Order: sequence, then structure tokens, then C-alpha cells
Amino acid sequence: MSFFTPSPSLFLLLNSCFLTGQMVPMQIHNTISRSIVQRAIDSRSYLGLLPVIPGEQNTNKDRYGILLQVNKYVSDGLTMKVHAVGRQRFRVISVENETSSTAAARVEVLSETTRIPLLQAICPSNTWNMPEEKKAALCSELSNIPYFAVDNVNLDKQCQRLGYWMKMWFSSEKIQGALDLGPISFSYWAARNIPMTLATKYEHLAEDETNLRIANLLNLIDQMTDLVCRGCGMLICSVRDIVNMNSEGTSSHFVNSAGYIHEMVTVSVAQNFVPRDQPCAKFSWFPGYVILPYFVYCFISFDLRSGQ
Repeated sequence: MSFFTPSPSLFLLLNSCFLTGQMVPMQIHNTISRSIVQRAIDSRSYLGLLPVIPGEQNTNKDRYGILLQVNKYVSDGLTMKVHAVGRQRFRVISVENETSSTAAARVEVLSETTRIPLLQAICPSNTWNMPEEKKAALCSELSNIPYFAVDNVNLDKQCQRLGYWMKMWFSSEKIQGALDLGPISFSYWAARNIPMTLATKYEHLAEDETNLRIANLLNLIDQMTDLVCRGCGMLICSVRDIVNMNSEGTSSHFVNSAGYIHEMVTVSVAQNFVPRDQPCAKFSWFPGYVILPYFVYCFISFDLRSGQ
């Protein structure tokens, strides 16, 4: 069940969105932010992380975030390095004292929902132990829903289809392990590991229903073929060139020396880029030049488009 929690401390995090179960690294320099984290650690309570999505702040839409549990931290008095994990989602009821980096808010912690399976909703209870194929045929006959449609909305089969697509990045054992955790956990695992825009990831964070989250992920991968430059549309690589570099998956978050959190996607090959200009602490991960596309004076970002 959902419940309300009064005035938790929130971080307002620009250009990042985290999901349930995701590892979250932070490098914090701001004195107020460090004190908020320290207070949460001392009281063994959660932190709230509220993504700031372009175009969402000045609307009447609900704002969503994630509660973080701090696992490890190191502080030298000036900088605090924190390793946390995303736990429950929340919806903001009201915000007080919002600044550029922190705020206090009243929030509703959200529950996860899953629809009753269609076969269970339509077929009599004395048929529930029948083979899936027979139940699907009976469901189609009783409801006039085509057999293929009954099969397509089966949540377990949808999860298996999504897992099969992700075999380009993960072993069968890794995928099966994620599937064994159940549809809710699997939906977040898949959303964490499929590269997508910040706005798309935020939509998955805001979604209460597991069935819709899985359906939206399937719709997303049906449109994914390549990574291209958002600025000029030039091809960078195929999605099959994405490499899983660590246990967190294909899409991992790192904190650079300047304290910026970035989501990195590692690829085995890339094209249409050239070193240009001087390195910038905000975007650089290694000493040297910032990588930019030809003729486009902006930093590389990705846009997943079908057929390009």
C-alpha cells in the first residue's frame, strides 16, 4: 500500500534518472548536501532523489523520484563519496525550500501493481491447471479475443521476449536469473540496462503498472537499431555494438573527477566522430580531448531511431 512520509530531504539531480535496484554513485561537494546525506546515514533513513527533467518542472504534472539507501560512504570533510542503491519510488505531494540542489518535500511512497492475468480473469477456476495453450484457446473462445492477442498479452511471455532480445548483451544465465526474480524486478532490470533517453527512463520510473512498463519496453526495442548523434543524426554505431563492461550492465553511471554523474554506454566500434577543442571537466572522463561528431559543435549524446 502507498503511504505518506512528511518532509524528507531530497536531492534535485540534473540530467540523471535512476530506477529501483540501480546502483547510484555520488560525489558531493556542497556543504548542505553533505549534511543532508550525513543526517540520513546517522538516522539510518532513506534519501530522496528527484530527477529534474527538462520541460517537466514548469508544468502541472506530478513529479516522481526514487528513495536511496546509502550502502557505503567516505568523507574527508570537503568531499563526500557515496554509493547508494535505488529502493522505492515516490510521488511528490508538495515541495518546500527548493534550491538548485536540494529541497524538502511531502511525498507518497508508491506501490507496484500488476494486472490479473487475462487467462485467470476469463477462464473458470477449474481450468487454471490446464496447459497454457489450452487455456489460451478457451479464453479466446469465451471472449472472442483472437488467440494471438491472448498470447501477446501474457506477461511472462512478454518478459521472456524482452529477455531474449537482450541476449546480445547478457548470458542466458544472467537473463534467467533476472526473470526468476519476477516481472516487477525484471521490468526494472531491463529498463536499467536498455539505453534510452532521460525522458524515456523517467516515464518508466513514473509508471506504477508492471504490465505497461514491460509493454513500453517491448515497443521501445522494436524501434531500436542504431545509436546516432542527436545533434546531426549521423550514425555512431549499431545497438549490437554495445558492450557490457561490468556487473551493472550495459548502461552504467560513473562520477568523474569534477563530481558530475554521467551515464555511459560502452561500444566496441564507433564512427563519425573526431577529437576537437579542449577537454572540459564537466564532460571529460579521461585526460585528453572531448569526443565530438563531425561538423557539430556539441557533446555526443545518443538518440535511438529505427531505420537510421
